[in-house]
Order: sequence, then C-alpha cells, then structure tokens
Amino acid sequence: MTQAQDETQDTQNIQDNQPASEQEFFTQLAMAAESLLFVSGRPLTYIELRKLLDVHDTHLTRILDILAGQLESQHRGIRLQRLEGQVQLVTAVLVALCGGAGAIARFAVDATVEGGWLGEFPWGTLVVNLSGTFVLGQS
Repeated sequence: MTQAQDETQDTQNIQDNQPASEQEFFTQLAMAAESLLFVSGRPLTYIELRKLLDVHDTHLTRILDILAGQLESQHRGIRLQRLEGQVQLVTAVLVALCGGAGAIARFAVDATVEGGWLGEFPWGTLVVNLSGTFVLGQS
C-alpha cells in the first residue's frame, strides 16, 4: 500500500470512528498514546506506536504533538521525549530536583528529631511534607 493510500485509509478510519470533532479524535488518540508509553516501561519506536494506534506517520506526529502540549500545559511532572525514532515519557527535571531536595530535607529533619523523645512517629517526614505542600501552594 502506498503512503497516499495509507493516509486515505487513516482519514476514512477517522471519519468512521470520529467523535464530535477531529480534534477530539486526535486528543483521544493522544491519551491512548500516553497510556501505551506509560505501561510499556521502555521507549517505543514510531513504528510500534503507529501499529498500536493504527495511524499513519503524519497523524502520529500530530498525536505526539498534542500529547506533548498537554503534558506541558497541565504541569504533570512528565514530559514526552523523542529521540532517534523512539518516544518515551520522562520525569520533568524540576520534579526530579524537588523530589531530591525533599528527600534530603526529610533526612535532615529526621536526623534532628531522631532522639526518640517524640516516639516512633515519622515526624520529620510529616514536617517536610507539610512545609513542601505549603511552599507549592504559595507558587
């Protein structure tokens, strides 16, 4: 099958299965792509994604662009990474840095209150998590 025939078939599939709008259809495919990338545990090739989503290259590019935009605009802490014909979800750098800072802070506070006079409750973790929540709520 030629590329033009593939695109025609994709367009026919879109029209047959199309929700209220073409944009909604591509948004639903972006959600499906996110699910596939999330559960795969490894980068997926464009060919694998194309086959799994049953779309052509041009539509896959649009789907991935929509997904990347959603992840960025919703500040969900993950990003879409495309490299050498593969696609994967990765943790955003800021999330990783804040997670590392939180771990260090929990360790420091736990070490400070470790004297045992507060019992077995993880007070350091509680204090750091509550303060982190407060800081994030202020931004």
